[in-house]
Amino acid sequence: MQQVAPGTVGHCGSCSSPLAALQVPAFRRRRRRRRRRRRRRGSRHGPGLQPVRKSPPGAGRAGMRLPGRLALLRSTPLAARPPGRVRTGRAAARRGFSRGRLGGTMAEEAKKRAAFAAVDKHVQNNQVLGIGSGSTIVHAVQRLAERVKEENLAIVCIPTSFQARQLILQNGLTLSDLDRNPELDVAIDGADEVDSDLNLIKGGGGCLTQEKIVAGFAKCFIVIADYRKKSDNLGEQWKKGVPIEVIPMAYVPVTRALTKKFGGVVELRMAVNKAGPVVTDNGNFILDWKFDKVHEWREVNSAIKMIPGKQHLDVSLVVLAKPARGVHNTAAFTDCSCVARACRNSGGWGSMNVAGALGVVSQSLESFCWEWLHGKDFPEAPSLADTGVVETGLFVDMAEVVYFGMEDGSVSMREKQPC
Repeated sequence: MQQVAPGTVGHCGSCSSPLAALQVPAFRRRRRRRRRRRRRRGSRHGPGLQPVRKSPPGAGRAGMRLPGRLALLRSTPLAARPPGRVRTGRAAARRGFSRGRLGGTMAEEAKKRAAFAAVDKHVQNNQVLGIGSGSTIVHAVQRLAERVKEENLAIVCIPTSFQARQLILQNGLTLSDLDRNPELDVAIDGADEVDSDLNLIKGGGGCLTQEKIVAGFAKCFIVIADYRKKSDNLGEQWKKGVPIEVIPMAYVPVTRALTKKFGGVVELRMAVNKAGPVVTDNGNFILDWKFDKVHEWREVNSAIKMIPGKQHLDVSLVVLAKPARGVHNTAAFTDCSCVARACRNSGGWGSMNVAGALGVVSQSLESFCWEWLHGKDFPEAPSLADTGVVETGLFVDMAEVVYFGMEDGSVSMREKQPC
């Protein structure tokens, strides 16, 4: 190629098109200016702190240049480093920190200990398990997968949410549903708060309805949590309120009725990574009721589900029969076999309402319509209501055992009855 002086316009040796000359000296000058600016920025962090040009042994690739603040952090003792950075996880472990000494990791270790204790104590071979949702249940599923692999256990898992379903599949466990396994041996789930009477607030993750359905059809409901969830009365630790799943079109009247009847503040839960409110796996909204005093939770739970206070019964088309444990106000996304079992427990027999050859009659709210052929003794107050309230996050008299991972590394247990 023809030699061209810097700053001039020349021609390629093989053609007549003009080419801008290569500005190699100018590029080098810009690179030097950038280096000087990095040095000046690094020197502002404190007297005597000079940036290094290469990483120290063991801190990275040999000869790698470290810009600005990163170079300072690598070359300066921990006590002399500028504030504003807390190392956690693997970075903390590499520098000699125990994961249990840091607030967030301490809680995770507590969750893990509680989950392992519950799985080791209550899970046996040939069981059908209900798998809850949330951050705590991740450790339980991991431990369950370890035991299945080590002990060759035959375990069937019923999920309570999309997250639980993904956990089951990712860990290689057997996935099933309530249609095929309507009766569960054990259900394991987390909680947002647990009081001294084993009443729970659940639903911070938005899966409260399906969690209550699965827990209600289990012979034994086990709860795992860390020390932050343990309290004497609900509301002491959990300040975000009681979640209430509602039909979208009814959230405004339900909000007004809740405030009028029980006081406090009711808020529609808004999504973080999408515009608009949180939508549950059932296609509903969630209201968070922040109560201002301690209540009789059994009465409150029943009263909320009866808003606006009318009992409605239609023998031919029943959205919900009087429930067995755990299914209360709606049959939305409830498996058919479970609702049939609930009808039988209430007296009589439940069957899907079929219109000719069209199959299952489905409402616009994605609930099945059931026909309840009750027996001679008609149940009193069958708790049938088309109120707009789907379910509450109050789990009253459902948990048998609660495992708490404590700060000191131990696991404490609150137990209502042996199971």
